[in-house]
Amino acid sequence: EYIKSIWKRLLDSKGKNNIKITVITPVYNGEKYIRETIESILNQTYTEFEYIIIDDCSTDSTKDIINEYIKKDGRIQSIFNTTNYGHVKSRNIAMKEMKGNVVVPIDADDVAPLDKLENVVTNFKDCDILYGGYYYLNGKKYFSPQPFVASQLYDKNLINHNAVAFRRGIFYDDTI
Repeated sequence: EYIKSIWKRLLDSKGKNNIKITVITPVYNGEKYIRETIESILNQTYTEFEYIIIDDCSTDSTKDIINEYIKKDGRIQSIFNTTNYGHVKSRNIAMKEMKGNVVVPIDADDVAPLDKLENVVTNFKDCDILYGGYYYLNGKKYFSPQPFVASQLYDKNLINHNAVAFRRGIFYDDTI
């Protein structure tokens, strides 16, 4: 029944007007760089999103930094693992909690171009996956989108997860 509801949500979410973005950042001991990552998301030109940051049992001040940002911005939600699960399982935990239908992952040590989410919304029409690379022009970082349907990727993985947005249910491991 749960899988059926995921696929129904996926099929119902086709089209630009139904996009609800969830940005997910798993982090472990990221006190040196997590602020810059969070700021790059909070300062996006497109502002209607939820942001889930999942701390994977950090032993530094990462949890305090996350809590500081939660107080400043209502779009941020946190999950604090009680067991160190690693990057992939932590992201899957966050995906179970997300409200959106489009996942935009970003690593805790990366900085997103300020128009990344706007590009996702603009270019994520009737595709399942929006992949793109980054390029620099006059010292500014840009995201260059390329849409795919999921069936194009069954034979091989060509996508770096930091340059992708995808519909909920396309990539998901419910064995966690």
